[in-house]
Amino acid sequence: MNRLSSSLRLAACAIVFVGAGCMSTGQRQMRSSTLDFLYPQEAPPATPAQDVRLRLPARVGIAFAPPPKQQYRALSASVRHELLERVAASFRSQRLIGTVEVVPASYLNPGGGFQNVDRVAKAFGFDVFVLVSYDQVQVSETTTASLAYWTLIGAYFIPAERSETHTLLEAVVYDVSSRVLLFHAAGSSDGREWSTPVTLERERREASDEGFNHATDELIKSIDGALGGFARQADTGTVRGRGTPGISFVDDQGKSVKAGGAFSGAMPLLLAGILAWAGRRRRNRRLS
Repeated sequence: MNRLSSSLRLAACAIVFVGAGCMSTGQRQMRSSTLDFLYPQEAPPATPAQDVRLRLPARVGIAFAPPPKQQYRALSASVRHELLERVAASFRSQRLIGTVEVVPASYLNPGGGFQNVDRVAKAFGFDVFVLVSYDQVQVSETTTASLAYWTLIGAYFIPAERSETHTLLEAVVYDVSSRVLLFHAAGSSDGREWSTPVTLERERREASDEGFNHATDELIKSIDGALGGFARQADTGTVRGRGTPGISFVDDQGKSVKAGGAFSGAMPLLLAGILAWAGRRRRNRRLS
C-alpha cells in the first residue's frame, strides 16, 4: 500500500512538472531580405525607372540576398548552393535564357545595394540578376502530451515537444542596366512535428531542410508561371502593364527581336503531355 501511495505521489509530481512545462516555448528564425540588401537605410532615394532594353539570350546571375550581420544562425553554404542550383536549372530550361551562373555568397555584402549588384554583374557580364531571399521560423512548445513509462516504483513522464516550421522563399528578377524589377515569384512550406527533448535538435534540423526543399519546389513552380506572365505582358511593350516601364528585346547585334512568349515552359510541357496521352490511347486501342 505504501509502495502504491509512493508511486501515485511520484506520478502526480511528474504530471505537475509536465503541466508546468506546457508553457515553455522557443523560437528560432533564419532570414535574409532583398529589400534590406538593395535599399539599406543610408541608400539615396531611388531614381525614376527607365525603359528596359533586354538583350537575348539573356545572361543571368543568381544569388541569395545576404543575411544581417548580427544574425546568429544562417542557412548553411551547402544548402544555399543546392537550392540555388535547383532554381538556376528552372531558368536554364527557358530557350531565351543564355547562361545562368550561381554567384558565390562572398561577392555580396549586407546592405551592398544596387552598387554591389552592378559590380558583380559587370564582372560576370550579367544582363539579369536574380536575388533569392528566405525567412524560416521554427517554434517549439512543451505540451501536456507525453510518453509515459510505468515501472515498479512509479511512473516516469517524458514531455513531448510540438514544433512548427514555416518557410518562405522569394525570388526577384531585375534588369541590371535599368534596375527595373521584371517579375518576382515565391514559394512557401508549413510543417508540424512531434519529438522529445532528446531528439528535438536533430528533428529541428531535419524539419528545416525539409521546409526549404518543399518551399523550393513551390518557388520553381511559381517561377515558371511568373515567366509566362512576364512574356505575355512584355509582348504588349511594358514590364507589368500600364504605367510601368516599357520593354524591348534585342539580339547580340542590337537588332530588335520578339520574345514571343517563349520564356514560359508551361506550353511545351502541356503539348508533351497531350502527345503522350494520345500515344497511350492508340496503344490501348491496338491491344484491345
